[in-house]
Amino acid sequence: MPKPNLEIIDFVKKTTEAITIISEATRQNAETLGAVKQVMDTQNINSAKSFEQIDGKMDGLLTMFKYVIVPLIGGILSLVGIKYLFKI
Repeated sequence: MPKPNLEIIDFVKKTTEAITIISEATRQNAETLGAVKQVMDTQNINSAKSFEQIDGKMDGLLTMFKYVIVPLIGGILSLVGIKYLFKI
């Protein structure tokens, strides 16, 4: 075979190898990107669930503060006030 034909065949082989390597790298990047996206979606779902739990706990604390702590402090202060009034 003449030398220019061997060079063209060699060029085509190397180009085909390069395209194969690039396509494999692209496929792996797509898989990695898909895995990262899945992890981020899972993290977002977990974060949303955590905030729901915190929000529920805050509602419970607010209810306890409103119906237990405030009346308790008010009752103690009123007893102290009555005792102070009758002492004078």
